[in-house]
Amino acid sequence: MLVFVLILLLIAAVLGILGAVLKFTAVLVLSLTLAMVISVALIWWFAKRQTRRYIASVKPPTRQVYDAEGRVLRPDLPEQTDPN
Repeated sequence: MLVFVLILLLIAAVLGILGAVLKFTAVLVLSLTLAMVISVALIWWFAKRQTRRYIASVKPPTRQVYDAEGRVLRPDLPEQTDPN
């Protein structure tokens, strides 16, 4: 396979189109790489979103209060019944 690619590059060099062939190859490789990166990012985002939706639908709501950094300010307190 490598020999075949080298022969094609030599033929392109002889014909004077080596620059165009290399530019086309670079554009093709970079386009495929960008498409793969975007696809992986979208799949990751969608999976994360669906997981959060599922967890929110299964987990009962909590009464915990959080600050801006996500620390619990008041732990979940049990329901207090009025003895009177």
